[in-house]
Amino acid sequence: MGSSLGAAAFYALRGWGTPALQQGSLKLVASEAPCHPEVGMRTWTLLATLAGVLVGCSDGVLLFGKDRPAAPACAVASPAEGAQVPPELQLCLVASDADTAPEELAVVWTDLDRGDSWAGSTPGASGESCTAVVLELGDHSLSASVTDAGGQTGTCGVDFEVEALQEDAPGEPVPPLVSVSPEPATTQDALIAALVQLPRDADGNELAVVWRWERDGERQEGLTEAEVSAELTARGETWTVTAIAEDMGDGDMGADMSGSASVVIANSAPGAPGVVVSPDPPTETLDGLLCSLAVDAEDPDGDALDYTISWELDGVLWTGDTETTLITGDTLPVGVLDEDDGWTCRVVASDGELDGPPGTAATTVLERRFVGVSAGAWHACAWDDLGRTTCWGDDHDDKVSDTPADSFAMVDASTHHSCGLTTAGSLRCWGVDDGSTWDRGQVTDTPTGSGYTALGCAGTNNCVADASGALSCWGSTDDGRSNPPSGTGFTEIVGGVSWLCATGSAGVVQCWGEYAHGVGAEPTDALEGLSGGNHACGLRKSDGTALCWGFDDAGQTSTSSDAYDVVSAGQKHSCGVRTDGSLDCWGSDDVGESSPPAGTFVDVSAASHVDDSVDYFSCGVDIDHEVFCWGADTFGQVSDRPGGPR
Repeated sequence: MGSSLGAAAFYALRGWGTPALQQGSLKLVASEAPCHPEVGMRTWTLLATLAGVLVGCSDGVLLFGKDRPAAPACAVASPAEGAQVPPELQLCLVASDADTAPEELAVVWTDLDRGDSWAGSTPGASGESCTAVVLELGDHSLSASVTDAGGQTGTCGVDFEVEALQEDAPGEPVPPLVSVSPEPATTQDALIAALVQLPRDADGNELAVVWRWERDGERQEGLTEAEVSAELTARGETWTVTAIAEDMGDGDMGADMSGSASVVIANSAPGAPGVVVSPDPPTETLDGLLCSLAVDAEDPDGDALDYTISWELDGVLWTGDTETTLITGDTLPVGVLDEDDGWTCRVVASDGELDGPPGTAATTVLERRFVGVSAGAWHACAWDDLGRTTCWGDDHDDKVSDTPADSFAMVDASTHHSCGLTTAGSLRCWGVDDGSTWDRGQVTDTPTGSGYTALGCAGTNNCVADASGALSCWGSTDDGRSNPPSGTGFTEIVGGVSWLCATGSAGVVQCWGEYAHGVGAEPTDALEGLSGGNHACGLRKSDGTALCWGFDDAGQTSTSSDAYDVVSAGQKHSCGVRTDGSLDCWGSDDVGESSPPAGTFVDVSAASHVDDSVDYFSCGVDIDHEVFCWGADTFGQVSDRPGGPR
C-alpha cells in the first residue's frame, strides 16, 4: 500500500491528477466527506492520512473499497532518461495490468512541451509497445498513457534531448575480397566463389558485383554466376574467379574495384571397388578362398586403374604365399585354411598417383561335416550335416554343375542324373534333360509337393515313398520299372541299373523292373539298409551280416560273416562299413576300387551303372566327416572330391 500512496503523492506534485490508489484488491477512492483529522483517525491508517495531506484533500476522505479493478502500469524502455538521441527514433515502453491482457491495452504518447501526440502500437504478449517518431531538435519531455478496456489509465514519462546527426566525412572506397572453395578442389567438386569483404564506395554504400571466370587464363564467357559445375572442370586446370564492383553512378567508387582468387583442380582418388570372397560363407576347410572384383572401382578423372590385393587373418596382415587367378595374390590355397580362421580380403585401386579406399570382403572358416555319400556311374555326391550337397566328377549332362542349393536329407547319384530328398520332404532331380536317348523324363517329370519319405534312382527312372509309405515312379517305363508294388508301409527304396527294390519295417524285400534278368529272385531274409547296382545287397535284421544277390561274375555277392553298419552294391564290387568302423570291399579290384583306406568310417558307396571297369571307384565318409574316394580317377572322381586328394 505504501507504493500506491507514494505514487499518488508523485502525481499530485506534478499536477497530473490523482488516480485511484490500490494495493492488491484494496483501493483508495475520493469521498465527499470533509477531511477532518478525527474522521481520518476513524477510517484511515496513519499512512493514508499522510497521503491525503500530500494530495491536498482537506475536504475529502479516502475510503477503502474491494471492488474496483487495478489500473495499468508502464515503464519507458527507450530512450533512456537524459539521453541524447537523433531526430528519428523509437519510443518504447513495457505495459502491464494485473487484470487485463497486454494486447487489450491502448498506448498514447504526448509531447508535454509541444502538445504533439502519437498512438503507440498494441503491446505484444511481453507488454512491449514501440512507436517510430521524428522529433524537433531540442529538449523533450514525453508522457505515455496506458489505458485498459475499463478506462483505467497508468502513465510513465521520460526527458531527453534531440541532437542533429553528424555527417561523416567521405572515406576511401573498399574493394571486394574473394575466396573460392573447396581448396584443394577435385573434379568431383563444384567451384563456389564468395565475397570475404563487401565492396563499398567512398560514401560507404555497398556495391553489387559481377563475376568473371577464367580457365587456364582463358575467359569463360558463359560463366557469370558465383558457382561452376564440377562437370566443367578437369584434372590439372587452374580456375580463377574475379568479382568486379559496379559503380552506383555517383563517381566515388574508385579505381581497381575488383578482387580475384584461384584454385588448381587436383587429382581425384579412385573409389572403393566391390569385393566378394568365394565360396559363399560359411567357408569350409575343404575350400580355398578366391577374392574377386564384383564391381570395378570408379575414377572421377577417368584414369586407368591397377588393383592390389592383401589378406588379413584375424585382423593381422597375412604375408604367406598366395596363388593367382585373375589378380596377383587373389587366391588362398586350401592348405593355409584352418577352422575358425577369420579371413578378410582387401582390394585397393590406384591411378598411379593416389590410392583409393579399400574394398573388403570377409568370411569365417568352418569345418564342413559330411554325413553321407553316393557314388553314381562317373560322378558322386556328398552332403553335410547342414544338408548342403557337393557333386564332382563327370559333368556331362550337367549332373555336377546343376546341383541345387537345397538342404538335403539324402542324395542318390545315378548314371546321367541325380535326385535328392530335401529336409522338407520335397524332391529335386538334376542332370540329363536334353531329349537324348538317356533322357526319359527322370529329371523333367519330377513330382512337386512334399511329404516324401524315401527315394531310389535307377538308370533312367526314379521311385519315391510318400508319408503313408505308398510307392510311385516316373521316367522310363521299360520292363515295368515304373510300376511299383501297391500297398503302404515302404520305408526304403534302392535302384539298380534297370530295376528297383523296396522294403518296409518288417524287412520284406519286393523288387520290380528288369530284375529277373539280372538280380534274380528276392531273398527271404528280413533285410534293411538295401543297396542296388548291377547286383543288390542288404543287411540282415537278425545279426547285421551282409547279404548280396544277383550277378557274381567277380565275387561281388560273396560276403563274409562280419557284421556291418552299411553295405553298398556297385557294378562288379561291393563295400561295407563293419561295426567297428573299418572298411571292407570285395569283388573286382581292377583299378583299386576294392582297396579302401584305413580308418574309421560312417558311410560307404560303391559306384555302379558303369560300363567299363577302368571307371570303377568307391567313396566313403570317415568319423571326422571327411570324404575319401579310391579307384578310378578318369573324371576326377577321386581327386576332385571335397577337400581334394588324400
